[in-house]
Amino acid sequence: MRILHISDLHFGAHDQNLVQNLLDKAEAIKPDIILATGDLADQPTPENFQAAFAFLTELVERCNPPNPSNAPRLIVIPGNHDTKYYGNILFSRRHYDAATRDCITQHYFIEHNVWIYGMDSSSGRGIGATGTIRPEQFVAFQHAYHELHQQHGARFEQAFKIIALHHHPLPVKENAKLQRWLTLENAGTLLALALTRHIDLIVHGHEHVQARARFRSSLGGSHPSSGEVNVVSAGATLKQGETNWVNVITVGQDHSVTLDAYSSQPATAAFNEHPETHHIRPHGEAREKHFATQVKQNGYSIREAIFTAELNADGASINAVQLEDLRIQDATVATSKLTHLQLPNAKGHIDPAFLRVRGLRGGELGGLEFTNFANYTAQLDFGRNLYKEDHLSIEYTWTELDAFAMDEFQYEKKHGSTGNHMEAALFPITHPIEDLTLIVKFPDNFRRVHDYSLSTALAIRVLETDPANTQTPYELPALEADLREHGALRYIEALNLASLRIKRPPIGLLYGIAWKVPPLPPPKVGVLPEAGRTRIERVLAGFEKERHSATKPWKRRLTALLETLAKLFYERLIVGSKDRKWTGDLDLSIMIYNEKSEPPLLVEAGAIRYSDFEPERPTNHNGFNHFNQHFAYGAGVAGTAYKTNEYRLWVRIPARLRTTPDYYETRLTHLQHAVLLSMPLQNPHDERFPYGVINCGSTSDLCPLRDIGQSDDEKMALRNLQTSINQICLDIFQQAAEQYDFEI
Repeated sequence: MRILHISDLHFGAHDQNLVQNLLDKAEAIKPDIILATGDLADQPTPENFQAAFAFLTELVERCNPPNPSNAPRLIVIPGNHDTKYYGNILFSRRHYDAATRDCITQHYFIEHNVWIYGMDSSSGRGIGATGTIRPEQFVAFQHAYHELHQQHGARFEQAFKIIALHHHPLPVKENAKLQRWLTLENAGTLLALALTRHIDLIVHGHEHVQARARFRSSLGGSHPSSGEVNVVSAGATLKQGETNWVNVITVGQDHSVTLDAYSSQPATAAFNEHPETHHIRPHGEAREKHFATQVKQNGYSIREAIFTAELNADGASINAVQLEDLRIQDATVATSKLTHLQLPNAKGHIDPAFLRVRGLRGGELGGLEFTNFANYTAQLDFGRNLYKEDHLSIEYTWTELDAFAMDEFQYEKKHGSTGNHMEAALFPITHPIEDLTLIVKFPDNFRRVHDYSLSTALAIRVLETDPANTQTPYELPALEADLREHGALRYIEALNLASLRIKRPPIGLLYGIAWKVPPLPPPKVGVLPEAGRTRIERVLAGFEKERHSATKPWKRRLTALLETLAKLFYERLIVGSKDRKWTGDLDLSIMIYNEKSEPPLLVEAGAIRYSDFEPERPTNHNGFNHFNQHFAYGAGVAGTAYKTNEYRLWVRIPARLRTTPDYYETRLTHLQHAVLLSMPLQNPHDERFPYGVINCGSTSDLCPLRDIGQSDDEKMALRNLQTSINQICLDIFQQAAEQYDFEI
């Protein structure tokens, strides 16, 4: 978050030559909020406040658009010149109150997790420029703090908290004689409040001095953020005849704080192009402080976490998480926190039979099962009480089917838009982790793509979930850039894997390795990519029109097509198999995908079952069924064949003997197949683009299809069958489209 801190504008005695320059500077900086800490006017007159707020209105227009749309972009608090003539006599704030009736003095920017609270210190003694914060303001502060804590809990505890006021709580000049006329009278009360409420930063103006300080104390208890508060004093911003300053305070996502101070000499009438930069809280210090807070809140820490995702050619991902050396520091707090595990990156289908959790050290887990597959969470039972100084390790593994798109065509089908063609394996931070390592192992076919290199396709992702919309995380580019600069992302070409290492990642963020998916391979030599596309479009248009036809002409066409294909499968695969005497049933179905519908894809499908199969009677069947269903892209055996554009053979294996997850789905019929072969329907003129799937299966465990593709001859038979199916289907569909004159 970028805060433009200005103070002591002194309209009525301001440098008009600096006004436009400051507006231009704000246009270049694009702050998120303007924070004005008093002395807007040199004298508290309506004319001065009118001029001041005309300027502030223009300044706000230079800010970033508010996010969310109702977030304020201006916080204003008064100074002694806003409520006293000459800043020290005749207290009168009615003109200031009238000018600021629509202004706010505090706001919790939940999207940045930053709280700014302004306090009015302009009510000093009758004569003099001293300041006082009235007791009711401290009461109001405590009330606002408790209310936000009740609403937002731990997130607000971790918020970066700023108090803004006009007067200085710490000395900024050496001239002690004048301090009793300028000081904040109850500075001690303010500093005690800041320490006990874990305020991170106090900003102020008043003495026209650019300064920084860090106040340390034993107050504040054992909280990791206690005992210390940073204080930043801003010089005057527009005072005529003085060196003027404007401060840009940047609060990073890791709560690091950088101060960029731009100065302007009286003779230049312009702020310097390059600021003085001060690291109020460096990244390393911010990370250490934030981690200590998280450990205290959770009662435990994890020395090392490793998340591994191994992708296969289908886009499935074999995942494993190791939590190494889980150390208990507060057994009561840790027991309440360590009650569940949540699977990261759960985007595809998970087979519960292939989810494993085990204790690696510190004793076996008493029991652990995933009880909520909607959120992929599991109840943890350690089988005993947890004790301080316990050291435990846990490993859990699972396989995700259809987790990723593997090329640009798949990406557009799976995600419903072209987008940026970026996929990512993400790990949510739900524990205090000292060191996190993410590893993604890519399939070998990524190496063989023309004009594609993973080394240049990789990127770092750091995301935070928007509290107002938990389904839409947003990127944190500053943290991503910091990791890139420190070489956190590595690619090992020999192993075709990428790794990302993060030290003490904050809870609530998601870290990941992203990659641009490969492009489709180029078309074969002599093939025109657009050839035959019109014919496919006419086929799909035919299915769309047939849906609204009373005569259902396509039902007859699909029946005839399946009869033809049944004979083809039998002759090419069954008769040519080792077991030529097999006479069981074959079930055929066809699925046509509507490219225009959003996932899950709309399907036109038909199914037919052939009984008493014999060479001389290959077309006997016991009926035709017509279906109109929705399928998630890539789901099931047929969906995998359509997604990968390659045939997929599924063979039923008892659960106790399976070594891989089961991706079979019963959808088109009530049948429970023992074997199923799914083959994509491809455009013969450009086989890269499938438009449907043909399924051939059997309920018999003895069906010879189960052994298809094991020999070179069988692989050649499958390739020839694929070519024949492509042409036969397209010809029949095209004839029907022409017969019924379907419009595209």
